[in-house]
Amino acid sequence: MNNAVADAARYLKAFETLQANPSTRLEDAIDEYDDEVVTRGQKEVDVSYRQSLISHQFEEYARQVSRGLLNLLPSSKSANEGKASWIAAQQA
Repeated sequence: MNNAVADAARYLKAFETLQANPSTRLEDAIDEYDDEVVTRGQKEVDVSYRQSLISHQFEEYARQVSRGLLNLLPSSKSANEGKASWIAAQQA
């Protein structure tokens, strides 16, 4: 979900909580909103950072993914020989 949309939804929810529960303090509603926004924002920044690293090291990432896919192939002598020759070609 887009972070701006999630922020707006949480903001409205905080005010709905205030209207539904007059005993809720404004500061508490804002603190709850802030805590969620900051926590979610930190996770999104981490994901974005990892994606940027992957995009700058795409060849290595593609090699690792390919090796992982090769490990899913059936284990037979011919399959293992095919894996070995494919990996050797990728490393050349």
